[in-house]
This record gives sequence, structure tokens and C-alpha cells, in this order.
Amino acid sequence: MPTRSALNAIILWKQRYAMGELIIRLMEGFRDDYMPRVKICEAFELLVILEKLVDLHEVRRLGTASAISRSTDIARTTVFRRLAYLKKLGAIEKRGSGFLLVPAFLNNPIMLEGFKRRLHRVVRAPQKLKAA
Repeated sequence: MPTRSALNAIILWKQRYAMGELIIRLMEGFRDDYMPRVKICEAFELLVILEKLVDLHEVRRLGTASAISRSTDIARTTVFRRLAYLKKLGAIEKRGSGFLLVPAFLNNPIMLEGFKRRLHRVVRAPQKLKAA
């Protein structure tokens, strides 16, 4: 039977738990807003791919499946599948051999409201961590 003393033996367990919970709730919120029928682990891969596309856009490069695969350690075949899904959602568009973000998808009012909820959660996180 688990005991409270086992938790108390873990250094900063309450803060670690609060941080883990924050990460999970943020991911669930992202998934629920952008792709509600997707498993959370798949949503995480999709978020990582979108983040890499933003990185590449910042340096004015198209995101190719190979570049994304190399920078994320996600198998290229999986990256291709995830990119196809993001394209189907309308989050990205194909341009030659690469992909571009579609601002209209990310600027959707429902998704902006979800982002604001998640931002509020992040802003409150320091108080929660301090109280833990």
C-alpha cells in the first residue's frame, strides 16, 4: 500500500507534481482546441512539429519532412503522416517540397480563446508552485 512518507521522501514532490500537472493540462487544452479526436501522445508530436515549423519560418525556411524529422527525432514516415493530418486540418499548406503555417487556422477565435485560457493557467502557475 502506498504511503504518504514515500511521497515526502521525494525532494520537491509537490512542486514537481504541480509542474507536471501544468504541462499535462496545457497539452490537453491544446489538443481539445485544435484536434479533439487525437490521442494526447499524438497531439504532442503534432505540437512539436508545429513548433519546428515556426522555428524554420523564423529563419525563412520551408519545413520539410526530412528537416523536421532530423530536428525532432520523430521518424520521417511519422512526420509525413502528421504533416498530412495538419494539412487536412488546415493548419499548414504544402509549398513545393515543404510546408507553411496557415495563420487563419491559428487565428480562429475558438483557438484564440483556448490559448487565452492556457495563458491564464501559465500566469497562475508560479503562485501554485509556491503554494505547493
